[in-house]
Amino acid sequence: MGLIAADALERQAAAQAAAKHHPEDTAAWLALSRACQAVIDEEGAIAAARRALEAQPDNADAIRQLVSCPVLTGAGIPEARNLFERLLSLVPGDAVALHYLHYFAICDGDYGRAIELSETLDRSHPGDPVTAARIARAYKVNGAPLAAAEHFARAAARCDTSIIRFLMAHRLP
Repeated sequence: MGLIAADALERQAAAQAAAKHHPEDTAAWLALSRACQAVIDEEGAIAAARRALEAQPDNADAIRQLVSCPVLTGAGIPEARNLFERLLSLVPGDAVALHYLHYFAICDGDYGRAIELSETLDRSHPGDPVTAARIARAYKVNGAPLAAAEHFARAAARCDTSIIRFLMAHRLP
């Protein structure tokens, strides 16, 4: 099995034809963007995602698709930040937007915003130990060790202890 699926180029050609015949169809441009990603054509993926967003500026899926292109390649971080903010305004509990905006806030040293974003993520998608740990780290670097300890404890309580018990019961000599 190769890196690119055997029929990926055929799917890309079909998506290109659909987008050409239906230039105002957001779904066609999104399909083309995903097909371009499958054949590792990032420029094509970005161009098609931009066309999808132009066709329907408030389409959350179009924003997600466009932002996934530059973020995954490491380019376009300033644009990605703006797109994530826009996505969050359209879909307030969007987990991907909250996740990335948390990291942008940490990089900016805006720990209060990082905490706010991750607490929103925790309310929208409760129970994740990683989110609780992310909140704890933000409190820690923000100089609030008691709040950090509380959230680290919450993260630990959310972990699946059955795996730890299994490993302890089957320790190697």
